[in-house]
Order: sequence, then C-alpha cells, then structure tokens
Amino acid sequence: MKQNIELEAKIAQAEKERQNEEILAKERATELKKLQEEEATQKLEAEKKEQEFLAAQAVQETKAAAAKKAAAKANLARMKRKHELQRRKAEAQLQMLKVKQQMEAETAIDNEKTNSFKLEDDDKEAAAALVQQRSKEQMAAEAKKEAEVKAKAEAEKKAKEEAEKKEKEEAEKKAAAKEKAAEEKKKAAEEKKAAEDKKAAEVKAEADKKAKEEAVKKAALEKKKDEKKQLFQKKMDQEVDSFSVTLNKKHFDAAIKIKEKMVKEGFEEPKLKVDTLGIYKKSFTFPQIANNDYAIEQFETLAIAEANLNNELGNTDTYEAFISQANSIAHNLTERYKEQWVDPKDDRE
Repeated sequence: MKQNIELEAKIAQAEKERQNEEILAKERATELKKLQEEEATQKLEAEKKEQEFLAAQAVQETKAAAAKKAAAKANLARMKRKHELQRRKAEAQLQMLKVKQQMEAETAIDNEKTNSFKLEDDDKEAAAALVQQRSKEQMAAEAKKEAEVKAKAEAEKKAKEEAEKKEKEEAEKKAAAKEKAAEEKKKAAEEKKAAEDKKAAEVKAEADKKAKEEAVKKAALEKKKDEKKQLFQKKMDQEVDSFSVTLNKKHFDAAIKIKEKMVKEGFEEPKLKVDTLGIYKKSFTFPQIANNDYAIEQFETLAIAEANLNNELGNTDTYEAFISQANSIAHNLTERYKEQWVDPKDDRE
C-alpha cells in the first residue's frame, strides 16, 4: 500500500514535471514568436526608413542633400547590417532553443522510460538544478535582451542626434555660403559701379579736355581767320583808297582780286566802295566852296557814275564811264576854281 502511494506520488511528480516542460516549451515558442515579430517589426522599420530615404532622395537636389543622402544611406546600410546580425542571432538562438528543447524532450522521454517508477533523490536534485539553471538562463537571456534593447535605443538616439547635428551644420554652412555669396555679389556690384563711375568720369574728363582743346583750337583758328580777314580787308581798303585817289587801274584790279580771294577762301563777301567823290570834296582849300552850286552839280554827276561802279564792279562799261566822268569833273573843277581846288592827280602813280 505504501509502495503504491509512493509510486503514485512519483507518477504525479513526473506528470507535473512533464507539464512544466510543456509550459516551458510553450514559453519558448512564445519567445520565439516574439523574436520573429520583433524581427518583422525591425524589418518593417528598415523598409519604412528606406522608403523615407527614397522619398527624401526624390526631393533633395543640392550637394548638402547628396551628402545627407550618402549619410542616410550609410546609416541605413549599418542598420540593415545590424538588423541582419540581430536576425541571424535570433535565428541562432531559436535554433539553439529548438535543439535544446529537443534534447530536453528526448532526455525527458528517456528519463520517463527508464525512471518512470524509480525516481531517486539525486534525480530530483538534478531536475531541480536543471530548473534552476533554466531560470538563470532565462533571466540572463532577458537581461541580455534588455541590454540589447537599451543599446539599440541609445544607438538610435545617438544616430538621430548626429543626423540632427549634421543637418544643423549643413543648414548653417548653407546659410553662411548664401550670406557670403550675397556679400560677394554686393561687393562685385559696388566694384562694378565704382569702375563704371570711374570710367564715366575719365570719359567725361577726356571729353571735356577734348572739347576744351577743340574750343582752343577753334578759337585759334577763328582768331587766325579773323586776323587773315582783317589783313585782306586792310589790303583791299588800301587798294580802294589808292584807286579812289589815283584812279589807277592796277589798284582797282588789286582790290577786286583781293575781294575774290576772300570769297574763295570762305570769308563773307566784303563790301568794296570807291570814294573818289569824298576825295574830290576834300580837295578844296576852303571846304565851304564844295557847297557852291557848280561844285554840287559836278559832284552829283560824279556821284551817279561812282554809284554805278560800286554796284557793278565787274562791268567794264561802268568802270570806263566812271573814269571818264572823274577825269572830266577834275578838269572842270580845275578850270573853274583854279588854285582853290587841288587835283588829286598829283598823287597818282
């Protein structure tokens, strides 16, 4: 009876241990499933980050974006390698758990076959030690897993901080480059304006200098031309005066030649006026005699011939008529007034 009770107790204990093994197997299966789910989650996160990276890649166009892309790609590659290592590690752990579970199951079956009715105290102690060892292994695995999760979180935090720091540095660098470009553009514009102002000032100064030189040159030319004109005029007047006194044709021809030369050289046509009438009036010893009726009559005749000559200097007939009238009137005045009128013929050449 006592042996039957002990046997039943042993059987109950063996059943309990079997149930515990089943519970452990279920826990291991649950842990394996959890690891697989974590692996799937990590894979999804990696794929999500890869998609985000690809989306960012489509938007970024600058060199900074290219650098960020390379960094993100390298980070993604590192994360992929890390996830791959974690996946392989989880697979290895799973395989080890499976092997261990199989070995434990086989050991339990063998023990159940050989010791189903003969469990000794040392077997119980070994079973207790095995349970304790499994508990320690589970706790170590949980601690390791927790450490890995913590390390992963810290790595992700560090990667995020580095990415933010790098992005900030890129933004600051871009802003500094933009500011520098703006300053260089402003400086270039100022230098260009200064150069243009300087060039404009130089052009204006050169133009002013040239205009001044031209003005001086023009004034000199005008002065020279005026001096030349005055010289021509003086010579012509001298020839006209000589002709008015002497009635010598060479002086008349010289005056006409000078007049034509002035016109040919671009001067305004000068006025040539023979004034023999004035010379005759001044030839009286007493000026009041020129107011006598006879003298006035003679002078009127001379005035007509002289006016015709002055109006038609190139007309030979008017010239001959003037000379004839001048000589005739000189003879008449000499006959009438004797020594009271001095004939200018004494100065003729």
